[in-house]
Amino acid sequence: NIKGHLDGALEAIKGLQTRFVDSTIFLSKYDQKTYREQLDGMLKTHQDQSDLHLPRKKFKFGMKKKAKPTETKKPQQEDSKTNFKEEAKPIVSSVRGQTLTFSNTLSDEEKMSFRVKDLDKCVVTVTTWVKAVYLENIKDCEIYLGPIAGACFVRGCKNCVIHLAAHQLRIHNAEDSQFHILTRSKPIIEHSTRLIFSPYKIEYSGVDQDLQSSGLYQIDNLWREVQDFNWLKKEASPNFELRDLP
Repeated sequence: NIKGHLDGALEAIKGLQTRFVDSTIFLSKYDQKTYREQLDGMLKTHQDQSDLHLPRKKFKFGMKKKAKPTETKKPQQEDSKTNFKEEAKPIVSSVRGQTLTFSNTLSDEEKMSFRVKDLDKCVVTVTTWVKAVYLENIKDCEIYLGPIAGACFVRGCKNCVIHLAAHQLRIHNAEDSQFHILTRSKPIIEHSTRLIFSPYKIEYSGVDQDLQSSGLYQIDNLWREVQDFNWLKKEASPNFELRDLP
């Protein structure tokens, strides 16, 4: 069934596009350009194969049907990047030696995208659930996060202790740091070393309700299933270790 194979290939390409947009925070401009060109090439190859193999009548009908996603796909990607830039405005940035606490006083916009950047020797506590978290360029910090209804992205982290519960965790360029986590999917690390992972254990008034609101209440915790994307051997990665809480 050629049409079925082509449809499956198109869905796979869409999945890669989604992952590309989600991973933009970790990619250099050169890598973004390279991966975008590769995705464009895949779409062109898919279209060429559709033109070649699908019967003429189905091809005409298919082109009309595919014209909508093709026309709307670009705005969606642009919207995603635009939204990321809007969300990327840090709530806190360039701070040293401070204790920062956030709770239900966060605005709806801040809860949709909680981002801190360029922190040194700070303690950050969030006692409410948020949609997504971005931690960027943090050093010698302690971070205590309430439940995250989406993903947590960490880029640039040195000598930190981070407590978080999230559906997805991606860590890039981290070293000498501890992560106490609750996560629905397997944590991903890249270009990182000397990391320690342990289970999440944080308590504050209303934490159980926040776990329920974020879809993380009483889930199977995959904190042990760390995936090191820079270690392809069968042996365990030397870049992290697992520690149970005492």
